[in-house]
Amino acid sequence: MNALNALARIVGTITLCALLIGAGLFACCLRPATSLIAQATSHHNDSPYSQEALVGLATLTRDYTVDGGDRAVMLDTIAQAASDVSPALKNASDKQAALASLGERYTLTDDALDHLDDVNRVIGATRIAFVVIGIACVAALAHVLVRCGKKSLGGVLMASGGAVIALFALLALWVMVDFNGFFAAFHSLFFSAGTWTFSYDSLLICMYPPDFWISMGILWLATTLAGCLICLIIGRLLIKRSAA
Repeated sequence: MNALNALARIVGTITLCALLIGAGLFACCLRPATSLIAQATSHHNDSPYSQEALVGLATLTRDYTVDGGDRAVMLDTIAQAASDVSPALKNASDKQAALASLGERYTLTDDALDHLDDVNRVIGATRIAFVVIGIACVAALAHVLVRCGKKSLGGVLMASGGAVIALFALLALWVMVDFNGFFAAFHSLFFSAGTWTFSYDSLLICMYPPDFWISMGILWLATTLAGCLICLIIGRLLIKRSAA
């Protein structure tokens, strides 16, 4: 039984750490997050599109990537936006062919679409993983509470919150020292080399420039740290009450 209790504490700590990290990712995937951050960071000066148009396209692209939206609808909307800034496209009989000929500044090329599909697959797999992790976490924490008591549960909560804060402190330091290196290393975990790099004035990068991802990182950090602080507070209260 002692071994089982120890295993439950370990599983509870690891899975709770994962859920705290996942909470930040969930916040970043929310539609309002993309819209608000794109409004503040889109590079309309490098794009034929206005800031308002870029924000709308960024939100639409988010819907395709995160929610698995319709590719044809997304491309048709991009074509409509491009028609407002390109007279040649406005009068074209085959708008998609004409749009493709304008290149990556005006539309999402096949390489960009393939990257978005890769991201969609990663997000889909992550969703499934966090459902499994969530079930394991609830089961482990319930076991700790029932079999080990409030003090042990409080210890798990505090260990998880503290471990994630330490991890994010190290990652934040890395980002401040070498953002490009961190960005490349992060992408290399999920995507093949060369599949996620695009020109600075491409539509994809103008919608989601480096400042966009830095802001997303700050949102991720803030959300996860808030969860960690809640765990630390609740954990501390449980330990105090068990000692009373």
